[in-house]
Amino acid sequence: MLEIKAAREIRGTVEMPPSLDQYIVSSVAALLSQRKTTISPVPRCPALQEWNRVIAPQCTLEQHGDTTIINPPGETAERVIALPDYHIPFRDFVIFSLLGTGKTLQLQSVPERRIEYWSECATLFGCRLDIFSDGQTTSLSLSETGNFTQSFADISFDNLYPFIGLAFALKKKIDAGIPFQFTSILRPLLAAFGYECRVSSNLPPAKRDSLKRRIRMLKKKKRSDGQILSTVAIDFSAAPGSDVSIRTGGDELLSALFLVAKSIVQKGSFMLDNVSLATGTVPLLDLQKKMGARPGIQETGQSSFGPVGMVQFQNFDLVNRKIICRPFCHYADQVPAMVVAAAFAAGQSIFRELEDMRRDAPDGIEQINNCLRLLGARLGEMPDGIVVDGAGQFDGFDLDSEISPAVNAAFAVAGLKCMGTTTVADTAIQKRWPRFNEMLQSVCQFRK
Repeated sequence: MLEIKAAREIRGTVEMPPSLDQYIVSSVAALLSQRKTTISPVPRCPALQEWNRVIAPQCTLEQHGDTTIINPPGETAERVIALPDYHIPFRDFVIFSLLGTGKTLQLQSVPERRIEYWSECATLFGCRLDIFSDGQTTSLSLSETGNFTQSFADISFDNLYPFIGLAFALKKKIDAGIPFQFTSILRPLLAAFGYECRVSSNLPPAKRDSLKRRIRMLKKKKRSDGQILSTVAIDFSAAPGSDVSIRTGGDELLSALFLVAKSIVQKGSFMLDNVSLATGTVPLLDLQKKMGARPGIQETGQSSFGPVGMVQFQNFDLVNRKIICRPFCHYADQVPAMVVAAAFAAGQSIFRELEDMRRDAPDGIEQINNCLRLLGARLGEMPDGIVVDGAGQFDGFDLDSEISPAVNAAFAVAGLKCMGTTTVADTAIQKRWPRFNEMLQSVCQFRK
């Protein structure tokens, strides 16, 4: 158990370790492209070792210090991939990428609602998801991939990433109209592998202007349903044959957690270094700007996923906001940290479009609501979201359930602003960030 005391101030500098999410999605791209890929730096944690055991039968893995070299062997790879946990970053992209290569995926304890969603996606793409379950292990494979639909306009926030993943695996060209503006860290990743992702906006120039867009949002002018706002075109059919080098940025989720810590304990001069700054990597940073923060951001380098740099906050008053969490895969792991920030802000925060969390078992929204109740926060019920009424102070609490690294670590951070002692189960936290408690202790000055 992790024991957290109330913090008087947070002071110093913390450098973010390499991103596990970026490593995982890069390793999948290496398998799909069948090209030797060097990834550096890589995080040092049990979660990375577990993922390497998953992909080891599909490639030759070489590890040299903070560098991993992945060399896919082609047709000699095993046909079955065992995933011990379906909670993986960019889950739907990864699942459909691996299914598209003809692999059979074996997963433990996958909720029925999640499988139904994957089956609906497969049908929408012109394929069929074949499912076999013995009660504990569920085996998934994809058939009728020859009917894959390469160009259609029925793309939503929900199914774009599995669509791209399947097209990548099948080495197809895609040309899809989408009802939203497309931003994703997959775009620079695909470019690093030699695949051009062309995105064209269908809005007239006047409507692209950021100021005019904000004015329209304030006036609550809604676009008509089904309007195609941009087009995404990617050609996976012709892959370059050269080796690939990927440089990862800082851990996005851990960055979000420390940003929340500094938002609720504002005394002291604090800086985060090696933060991934590309659009969509740390949506919590965008939320904090909306809540009143004026962060000092300085780019210091470049990863294969975009710029990295330093972030520093001045004191500010937290004011709650309404947050539309789309595309959800950008927000999935950061929702708990966002909710904790909202619990200590003035006013009411509303988090919408979290329907994907309802597909988990236990229900992902209800799990966060239960943690908020432990904290003592006031909350409201919504079918697709979370409502939080902020408060300045709470008492310490005990979270003895192992939920996920994202949830447990977020509520451990909440304990920094609680009177008394907070205890949080930390097995999941240690699996992803073995130095999490050490990093907190290094910058927190605790109340006596």
